[in-house]
Amino acid sequence: MKINQAFLLLTTTFADILAKSDVYELLEVILKRSYAEIVLGMDDVLTPEEIQTFNQVVSQLKTGYPVAYITRRKFFYKDYFYVNQNVLIPREETSLIVEIGLDFLKTNYLNHQAIYYDFCTGSGNVGLSIQKYFPNLISYLTDNSFEALEVAQSNQIGLNLTDVNFIHGDFLSPLLNQKKFLKANLITVNPPYIDSNDPWIAENVKKYEPHNALFAPNQGLFFYQVMAEHYYEIVDKTQKFLIIMEFGANQKAEIEAIFTKKVQNDTKINFIQDANNHYRFITISN
Repeated sequence: MKINQAFLLLTTTFADILAKSDVYELLEVILKRSYAEIVLGMDDVLTPEEIQTFNQVVSQLKTGYPVAYITRRKFFYKDYFYVNQNVLIPREETSLIVEIGLDFLKTNYLNHQAIYYDFCTGSGNVGLSIQKYFPNLISYLTDNSFEALEVAQSNQIGLNLTDVNFIHGDFLSPLLNQKKFLKANLITVNPPYIDSNDPWIAENVKKYEPHNALFAPNQGLFFYQVMAEHYYEIVDKTQKFLIIMEFGANQKAEIEAIFTKKVQNDTKINFIQDANNHYRFITISN
């Protein structure tokens, strides 16, 4: 089997689930070659060991196993992030959180240090991206999974970042249980927001991605209820603050009702659409 034959087999057999970029990523892992080496070596013949690895990948793909868990990486915002089955695979639409957060920091904190919390950090894709592209931060990345924090720490090392603190704990509890902590100027959260009874979740997502990063109590609304109840305790009200939370495509009305009932008089809420014109983000600010 030549590389071009392997490429064709993947693109035709899995046309419904693989983009061309996915095929190249898989071949990079199988062949341990760069993209350029693959393109220039399409007539090269695979070794027996490479054919064995190729067949294993094909078998995994047939079960719906996600490409990112095979390649152990996912491109997000401007960088590759290491991922495994202990963390949710970063989604492209979530990069809007990074863009909103960076715009806020550049507008309000360009000349002095800001305090930043990324809750439910998972692989650290949001929190570490913001830290990398606005270094003048004291960052805290939190998760209730030790395994997820290990992945985030690996990505911190891979991105050569410092000034990042990792906290294990349930959502806001690590802060609320302390008498003293640094109040936040920026908070980002991509929490679990799927109702456990949701019939629309893709089968391979439900089968392979971590359930504690997908499903939340109270019809998926738990984390928004907690944030609405306690946000005023954890932000620095003496300076400009911003909270950004992602939510599901059909949750805007419920989340708007939650925050409208709870926000203080000096707090503004705003909803932002994704590239498909679906409301997917809420911002809470002063």
